[in-house]
Amino acid sequence: MKHHRSTIVRIGLAALAAAAFGCSREEAAPNADGADDTQAQSAAATADASAAEAGSTVDQGAQTANLEGDGSQWLLRGGGYFEQGFSPLTQITKDNVGELGLAWIGDMESTRGLEATPIVVDGVIYVTSTWSRVMAFDAVSGEKLWTYDPQVPRGIGRMLCCDAVNRGVAVHDGNVFFGTLDGRLVSLNAETGKPAWIVNTIEDADYPYTLTGAPRVVNGRVVIGNSGADRGVRGYVTAYDAKTGEQDWRFWVVPEGPDAIPENEDVAAALETWPDDPIWKGKGGGTAWDAMAFDPELNLLYIGTGNGGSWKRQRPDDKTDNLYVSSIVAVDADTGKLAWHYQTTPGDLWDYTATNSIILADMEVDGEMREVLFQAPKNGFFYLLDRKTGELLGADKYGLANWASHVDMTTGRPVLTPQANFFEEDQLIYPNPNGAHDWQSMSFNPQTGLAYIPALDVPWVFSTKPGFRYFYDLGVPARHLERMTEDQPAVDEAEKGGFLKAWDVAGRELKWKVPLATTWNSGTLTTATNLLFHASGDGYFSAYDAETGERLLHLFTGNSAIAAPVTYQIDGVQYVALLAGYGGSGMITVGDDAALKTYENTGRLIVFKLGGGDVPTPAKRETPLGPAPQNASLPPMGEDNLAAASKLYLNCAGCHSTGGGTPMLPNLARVPDLGEETFRSILLEGALVPRGMPNFGEELTQEDVDLLYEYISRGRHNVPVENVRWY
Repeated sequence: MKHHRSTIVRIGLAALAAAAFGCSREEAAPNADGADDTQAQSAAATADASAAEAGSTVDQGAQTANLEGDGSQWLLRGGGYFEQGFSPLTQITKDNVGELGLAWIGDMESTRGLEATPIVVDGVIYVTSTWSRVMAFDAVSGEKLWTYDPQVPRGIGRMLCCDAVNRGVAVHDGNVFFGTLDGRLVSLNAETGKPAWIVNTIEDADYPYTLTGAPRVVNGRVVIGNSGADRGVRGYVTAYDAKTGEQDWRFWVVPEGPDAIPENEDVAAALETWPDDPIWKGKGGGTAWDAMAFDPELNLLYIGTGNGGSWKRQRPDDKTDNLYVSSIVAVDADTGKLAWHYQTTPGDLWDYTATNSIILADMEVDGEMREVLFQAPKNGFFYLLDRKTGELLGADKYGLANWASHVDMTTGRPVLTPQANFFEEDQLIYPNPNGAHDWQSMSFNPQTGLAYIPALDVPWVFSTKPGFRYFYDLGVPARHLERMTEDQPAVDEAEKGGFLKAWDVAGRELKWKVPLATTWNSGTLTTATNLLFHASGDGYFSAYDAETGERLLHLFTGNSAIAAPVTYQIDGVQYVALLAGYGGSGMITVGDDAALKTYENTGRLIVFKLGGGDVPTPAKRETPLGPAPQNASLPPMGEDNLAAASKLYLNCAGCHSTGGGTPMLPNLARVPDLGEETFRSILLEGALVPRGMPNFGEELTQEDVDLLYEYISRGRHNVPVENVRWY
């Protein structure tokens, strides 16, 4: 590993056990790999002075659990290389957590989804807002120090799967690294916010590649994966020199096509698991847009990969596995060469990505100390692996999952049920495409041995019918719903929805779960005082007893939050920071109890401390969100026009909702007020491109737009359903 100074403290294992790592606000900045670069400060830290004088490197085996030192900083997305989301801070306890109040609020200048985990270095919070903007705040006062806007073209919104989001930055050696929606990797000066270098990461501009994930810095390299599997791109992960931006290595998640020459032996091995069919050329999916973790001692970087491209659903007879789609891959951090892989969902058909949190830990499993890796991906199974070899140690359902009965521990493969096949007839399948757990960060407390999962147990009607529109199990005719559930265990309504779940990792069982008012909620944070912090879509920020699940704090903010909170300490004061703003793939439906229905979706960085003040809520909406009313004064559309307009509207539904949802973005109820000419200018001329509404002039004709206008004016685009509440 590279360092920018020659004197490096060697930290002993005892120091880690005592949670005495890192530097305070007044101490030196992190060194090149994010570790503390100062002289030993704690009696628990064992310093080898002679080795330090000789310029020896950090004892990496002693650092692997965390890099946050004494917890005063939050240096990496998951708090440390092991991505545990665990803090050793102890000022906020079970006894006083009820005294948390507002320290300050930062304006994120956004009304859309905020998914970033704040990074805290030397008294500064670095965080991203929508459209890939980066902001720096004084971590004590909340003063905004600088903003950098990469000027992402707003028309790119049509290429996005799930909102104009960004999951955060990496801070390393005085620089801030982040990716932009249009595919640039940018290095900023951490003090000034001025660019040091910018590189284009996009392999082929003819495909709808984007960047939404937070980069990681490993061994002096900035590592980032691309997004866009749902839009049909080829996944890859690239490492760039942190000082220069020069590309060092690239790991291709999937091959380019059946006739393409593999770039290396890893791609060649993957190619054997793909069909000899040109339909997937250049668009096999597998994008690695979120999960990573790093073991410095093994020098292995662990990457979670995404779902396959949509081409698979056009080939019902194809049974290939499609490596390395929906997999955990371990690569050499210096070369990008594959060390091992484990595929959670072979031949993915259901959008069951493995891009969810990957966490590393050392623990006793079946009576033996193991160096493990674990993940709760979308498919509903909790996987426990040996991180040296990829050996499967456990695979158990942590939620409702009827697509597979179990995982065969000999082969490591899921055993599919009849419900998994939706080619011949529609099937009601658990989990839905958002998964039993999506990207929202899971955390792990090594003291309790529990992993904390922001989980959701919600079904989806999977279908291959053109123009199919059922969301979840909503609006499904009773006779079809009866057919789809007749051979399945009954699921009580109380068992459907969002939950906070505590999973015993070594014991391989659910310890406790707490039902939540909404399904689309925040990531989790846990601390050495056995607290668990979490925010929910109903506008509450909560703290729980990490051992029992008892709620100890229930503080109303008025924000529907989805990002993970973090904690840090400056001048003897412990703070908890939460980035709040609803969006992402949950934006097309808003739960009945969501704060977003009543309050404006004002993006805010909310920071709490003991003895703080009241949290002001965002402004209330003049008219609460709800389905657009049908306009009975207009004559009905003919059946042919209604069918054609309904099909056209599917292009709009991904952002503006359908079926009676309450979308975060405009639900188009104002279209009749705008008038036909204005509506045409928006869709055909791009009048609202600066505000993120794409120009569809090349795809839609005036006849199409006029038909959509008639359809929306009647309220047909957002017809309420009455059989089930929105989740």
